[in-house]
Parts: sequence; C-alpha cells; structure tokens
Amino acid sequence: MARILGSLNFPRHLGRGLVDAKLMLRDIKSPAIAATTTEPAIEFFPTICDYFKILVIQRAFTGFTATTELWTISFEVSDSANGTFTEIGKKELNGTAKDHEIAFTGNEIYDILKDSKWMRATATKTGTSVGNLTYGAFIVW
Repeated sequence: MARILGSLNFPRHLGRGLVDAKLMLRDIKSPAIAATTTEPAIEFFPTICDYFKILVIQRAFTGFTATTELWTISFEVSDSANGTFTEIGKKELNGTAKDHEIAFTGNEIYDILKDSKWMRATATKTGTSVGNLTYGAFIVW
C-alpha cells in the first residue's frame, strides 16, 4: 500500500488553487536564483493538448532596467529528457511582482517539434546589477 501511495502525485496548493505537481516546471518555494538556471525537464506531451498555458508567478526583484538589466524565462521542448531543447516561447520580466500567463496550442508545438515529450523552463539573467529571481512556473489548462 505504501508503495502505491508513494507513486501518487498529489496536487499542491498555491494560494490560488491546486496544481498537479507533475506539471510544475519550477516550484515558487524554491530558493531565489542569482544566475542563469535551467530547471529539470518534466514529461509532458503538449502536442495532444488543444490548448494549455504556463502560469509564471514572479516575485519582485531589484535592479531592473529595460533591455539591459532583467530576467527572461524561456520555455523549451524536446523529444527526450536529455536531448536538444527548442524554445517555444519566452517572457521578459521586470522587477515588479506579477503573474504571467503564456498560452499555447498543441498545433503550435507540433509545428515546432512534432515529437515533443519533455518541457523545461530556463531563467536567463541579463546584466550584472539585476537582483536575484524567485519564480514559479506551472502548466495549466
């Protein structure tokens, strides 16, 4: 019985609702990052979805200057967990705490990489004065 329960994936509460932990690209409770960071890939088959979105919860950070001091979150897909990843979308973040929604269709992803089975998030730091980033990213529909 413990083995069965151990394999279940219970939803996580975010204060806004429940999210399936298997669809979490980055946990908002993770420590802030100070440099460009790629999260581990999660298994997800985006091409079978009519529509889905990625919810990004961003905490405030210091030092933002448009185009020179900022963070960019990119979302990438691949046909294998350790394969070559292809960007499907990105969002530039300013220093203000905010939630962002980036919408996709399965057809869009199919046109980019028809065998997509894995997805990940990468936070890229631009500049040297921008503060550390705390964010969470989740697939929802």
